[in-house]
Amino acid sequence: MPTTTSQQLRPYQEQAIEALRDHIRRGCRRPLLVAPTGSGKTTIAAAMIHAAQQRNKRTIFLAHRKELIDQCSARLAGAGVEHGIIQGNHPHRRPWLGVHVASVPTLANRSDVAAPDLVFVDECHRARAKSYMSILGRWPQAVAVGLTATPVRTDGRGLGDLFDVMVQCPDIQELTGMGHLVPTRVFAPANVDLGKVRVGAEDYNQAQLAGVMDRATLTGDIVAHWLRLAKDRLTVAFGVNCDHSRHIRDQFKAAGIKAEQLDGKTAGRLRDQMLADLAGGAIRVLASVGVLCEGWDCPPVSCAILARPTVSLGLYLQMVGRILRPHPGKRDGLILDHAGCVAMHGLPDDPRVWALEADAPLLPSSRSVKPKVCPKCYAVYGGSTVRCKPCGWVFSTLEPREGPELVDGELAEVDERRKLERYMVIPDAQREQIFRLWLQQEAERQQPGYAVMRYQGMFHQLPRQEWMSVRGAA
Repeated sequence: MPTTTSQQLRPYQEQAIEALRDHIRRGCRRPLLVAPTGSGKTTIAAAMIHAAQQRNKRTIFLAHRKELIDQCSARLAGAGVEHGIIQGNHPHRRPWLGVHVASVPTLANRSDVAAPDLVFVDECHRARAKSYMSILGRWPQAVAVGLTATPVRTDGRGLGDLFDVMVQCPDIQELTGMGHLVPTRVFAPANVDLGKVRVGAEDYNQAQLAGVMDRATLTGDIVAHWLRLAKDRLTVAFGVNCDHSRHIRDQFKAAGIKAEQLDGKTAGRLRDQMLADLAGGAIRVLASVGVLCEGWDCPPVSCAILARPTVSLGLYLQMVGRILRPHPGKRDGLILDHAGCVAMHGLPDDPRVWALEADAPLLPSSRSVKPKVCPKCYAVYGGSTVRCKPCGWVFSTLEPREGPELVDGELAEVDERRKLERYMVIPDAQREQIFRLWLQQEAERQQPGYAVMRYQGMFHQLPRQEWMSVRGAA
């Protein structure tokens, strides 16, 4: 049945909806939708909720933060879906309606909510938490659709023990080519020595990490580089903890730049005002910790300062995803990486083949080739580069390092040429593995030519003819 709402869906959004519905018709109770930031996951959910409402089906959209709840509510209103909000004492609570946007903490402590037929779990890479599990456990017969840009937990594990099947939208590179996301420019950092920072079950030890990153010289360096590279851009800066993000704000203010700081303890009205001021340009830089990494939508923002190192690929992609949405006059998204995230995880639009397995979030063939940072001029290249073109440094003379170290120098822009170099070093056996996975997705989506298109877009050549023979079996 075609989806009819007041919002115009893109072709790939329609295809994702049909794929999800097909899996549900075949008995799948836990499908997972993987779609990059800015691809319209909430729009897809709103369209499905609208259609379910027409069939008198009860639906709950789960979100863990106020901004996500507000954004989903606005999207549902735009799709013509009458709904209530379950969040503390929210004035828009409408228990008699069949559609609700619900706060995870609130719903976990409320037992008077009627059982839904359909549940959408926003940012579902968090769904292993006790609060989510208790909510989903109440309604085992409901279809629960997971929504995420990064189907991997913070600890690096996959989501195969929570969801049954994965439906994927086009990736960042494809969406950028379609004009739905803006391209990125990345300036890599003078490296940071994290050798003495302990890595726990999920990420770096926060207190130790703050001790390395929250130094006046490093924070001042952030401001200096912003003035050189991004002074005309609205900016979000991601800090390690509250003190660190406040210090970033203070350094910007000391330089005469309008800046504020936002964290989980910022009062609701003040938070709303700060975000509105940033969108309108009254604030130039908003330093944050733990609030704006996921789901937050502010298209005018075009610069992200990464001042928070992380071993989590998911967190990295969530942070850089905040600046990918198009906006009038916005030519690209600028990433100032002072945390070594690009060196660890690759470029935002690098191809990544996700696996729906509990312990394998990424297939080995899709892991990014780590870039090389020239220690002499700080230019950044792909793994196959031997000699630095600007200064002549020979990379083969470098000894392997356990981790980056802090050195003086300028941020250097990532060379666009290295994107192709990174893809060329992937061996044929691994390319075939990637192509076979895309053939499987092609069959699931019923999109003839999808696998060949993706392969040609990444490797700038057609796949081998013998690989094509698996098309019928895929």
